[in-house]
Amino acid sequence: MCYRTILCISGPDAKSFLQNLVTNDVTKLKNNIVAKDKDNNIIKSDYAEYNEKKKLLKSLGPTLITTSENYIIEGKNISLDD
Repeated sequence: MCYRTILCISGPDAKSFLQNLVTNDVTKLKNNIVAKDKDNNIIKSDYAEYNEKKKLLKSLGPTLITTSENYIIEGKNISLDD
């Protein structure tokens, strides 16, 4: 037997509410994000999301990476995994 239900979610928080139902293991970071990995690479962005389960950091928008060898990488929407 199969049951289906259709829900209508609306309002200013509807999008974030629904997103959190699917990806509640994602931490959203805003404003002047600075992260350093185990190799001392530094990642800077204004907005990023970290998925603890997948060990994945995803920047959204302009991103600056300074490697441990002092190389500078500029980009946007960069994903970094463990």
